[in-house]
Amino acid sequence: MNLHEFSKSRRAAVGGALALLLCAILVGLWWLQATAPPVPIETIRIGLPLQPSSALLIIALERGEFAARGLQPEITEFPSGKRALHEGLLAGKLDLTTCADVPVALAAFEPNAFRIAAVVFEDGNVNRVVADRRKGIRAPADLKGKRIATQRASAVHYFLHAFLIDNELVENDLSLSFLEAEELAPALAAGTIDAFSMREPYISQARRALGDAAVVFAPPMDFAQYELLLVTHPLAMERQARVVRALAALIAAEDFARRQPQEAIALVARRLGVAPDTIAASWAGPRLRVSLRQGVLLQLEHVADWALQQHLTDGEKIPDFLDLLDLAPLVSLAPDRVTVIR
Repeated sequence: MNLHEFSKSRRAAVGGALALLLCAILVGLWWLQATAPPVPIETIRIGLPLQPSSALLIIALERGEFAARGLQPEITEFPSGKRALHEGLLAGKLDLTTCADVPVALAAFEPNAFRIAAVVFEDGNVNRVVADRRKGIRAPADLKGKRIATQRASAVHYFLHAFLIDNELVENDLSLSFLEAEELAPALAAGTIDAFSMREPYISQARRALGDAAVVFAPPMDFAQYELLLVTHPLAMERQARVVRALAALIAAEDFARRQPQEAIALVARRLGVAPDTIAASWAGPRLRVSLRQGVLLQLEHVADWALQQHLTDGEKIPDFLDLLDLAPLVSLAPDRVTVIR
């Protein structure tokens, strides 16, 4: 055998040995994967408020983002975030839910069993005042002396307060009453009230019931609202890995909404039972982003001050909302999303 033939034979032998080694490695990896214990699936009880500001939660659930991260969601639907907070989270029936800033600020006056893990929606364009044109209401000024209802001590109650100020009215100019969210559209259709302050899907329900008689007033330009992700105190303190995975699911939903906005709008619209155009219109300026920014603390303080002035709480001073923030899970997952001064 000459030198060339020997070199060729040696290369072939080495190549064969490497191929066998690679096969052995692949078989070993397959065996390890096949025999490794499965990733444990943990149940998480989620309250889903049926409202546009729950968009990231809806998208994550519809796309299986929680299940993809080892969380098996048990979903309970609620007509509003306030109801999810009080009837679900504070009643010990949920592990997490979303809720607007106003009910959270009021709940903070009492000894609490929840923490704020993130902001998941920020906007001022989701609430409206809906009125019956047949009652002589064509402009906000026409609401004076009329019967108007909303859900007490909620985001839409605070919105009504801001709406009236923006239109040079006060609550004493109205006959104000309080109903549950799902009662407002039927009451307007029945004529027992002349207007209400609410958001979707109840705005669409009123439009369908009243037809051309429905008149809808937009919010003040500078109105702001935060939707907060709330978790129970035990979940925050003892099972932070579960909170991290839930946040990762919501960030994945955020990424999907950014890349595929029309598909995301369709998911939310279908879950809420409204037209996609309705959701698209309310998404004109919102921030669908998982974050914890300093602004949310200022907003909670403003709302708490309003609640004290309106005698909506027996508290005597504004709570320390920084104590309610559970910063660690989001900091560990995406520290650039946390800008709270601490």
